[in-house]
Amino acid sequence: MKKLNRKGFTLIELLAVIVILAIVMVVTIPSVLNSMESARQKQFENAIHSIEEYVQKNYDLCKVGGILTDAGNYDASIFSDTSTCTLKTDTTVITAAGYKTDDIASVTGAVNTNGKYVISTATAGANGQFKGATFGTNPNP
Repeated sequence: MKKLNRKGFTLIELLAVIVILAIVMVVTIPSVLNSMESARQKQFENAIHSIEEYVQKNYDLCKVGGILTDAGNYDASIFSDTSTCTLKTDTTVITAAGYKTDDIASVTGAVNTNGKYVISTATAGANGQFKGATFGTNPNP
C-alpha cells in the first residue's frame, strides 16, 4: 500500500480557525472603537482646557498691563479693547491659541466674577480631528 503524503489542512480545520478569528474580531472591534472615541473626547477636553489657560494668562497679563507700565507682554489680538481687557470673538480666541476652526468650531466662554476665564460649551469642527466630540452643554445638539 502506498502511503499518502498529507500536506496542508482540511476544510474543517480551516473553517474552525476562521470561526475563532471571527469571534475574536466581533468581541474586540467594538471595544477598540469605544477606546478610540473616548481618546478623541479626552483630547478635545484637553484642547479646551489649553485654550482656557491661554486666555487666562493673556487676560491676567492684560489686567496687569493696564496698571503697570511696560507690562503689556501679552497677545493683544484676542482683545477688542485692551483698556478693559474685553475678549474678541471666540473664533479669534481659538485661532490665537493655535487651533484650527476645523478642529474646534466654537467655544463659549467668559471671565467669571473671580477673574477666571471659563469655557462653558465647545463644539468640535465637522471635519477636524475632534469630529463628534462635545464639551459642556451643547447648544445645538
